[in-house]
Amino acid sequence: MGHSRTRNDEVLDPDGDDSVPFWLVDRIAAFAAAVNKEAPALDRTAALLASAVRPPVDIDDVMQQLDVLGSECVPGDFADVCSVLFRRAAFRGDVARYNDPENSFIDAVLERRVGIPISLSIVTIEVGRRAGVAIDPISMPGHFLVQDHASKVFCDPFHGGELLDEAGCRRRHDALFGGRRVLREQELVPVSVPAVLARVLNNLEQSRLGSDPVRLGVLLSLHAVLPGLPAGEHLALAARFAAIGRFGAAGAAAQRAVAVLDGDERLVAERAAGQYWACTN
Repeated sequence: MGHSRTRNDEVLDPDGDDSVPFWLVDRIAAFAAAVNKEAPALDRTAALLASAVRPPVDIDDVMQQLDVLGSECVPGDFADVCSVLFRRAAFRGDVARYNDPENSFIDAVLERRVGIPISLSIVTIEVGRRAGVAIDPISMPGHFLVQDHASKVFCDPFHGGELLDEAGCRRRHDALFGGRRVLREQELVPVSVPAVLARVLNNLEQSRLGSDPVRLGVLLSLHAVLPGLPAGEHLALAARFAAIGRFGAAGAAAQRAVAVLDGDERLVAERAAGQYWACTN
């Protein structure tokens, strides 16, 4: 990835046609390298994501704050991790400013001690890991949760760290959706680190940051480098890139869908990629 400077102190986007600040290319590359490791670290990738979207984050400071919180927990005790975070340290859900993008960034959540379900879940998982407690991310539709890997007890970080069984999770889901959908069993199973980060990015793309084409382009660029995305998600990213005039990135995203499709669906994706690439000429 060369740093060919332009008059505006920018470089060409690695997907071929778009100009982005040279320092931002480095941050996206750092995020891509971290998230594509065999076992990506949730704390570091979440901090790198935050650092790519807004002023640089002190990654070491984020790690240190998590270390301190972990040291305050009884080793191996899931309930105590929840108690330390949501009683003693007073982390809480931000009801008043739920849609504030800062609620999605791990450094801001640690500083302000407020967040949304997924960001508070990331903090819980990483503090638990430091206390010797394996905690899994649960991407329940409408409301992110965590689960103690050993006991299978769930926790709702947004609502004061309340401990839940499966029936309690279903009640929470049904209260959110008012009977409009049925919670499926597979929606309460743990998800991967890239899947967690994809949901963080989905939230940010739908926030006020997504109304700024430059910020949206950054978010989409981060999203596009996540491993294991389904073909439909690559194609959706391609369409969003094209909508803000980033046709090279759109073509690259559509080409990633081609790589995992076959038959008629592959032909459709190839045609879309070709149309996007044609717009870069």
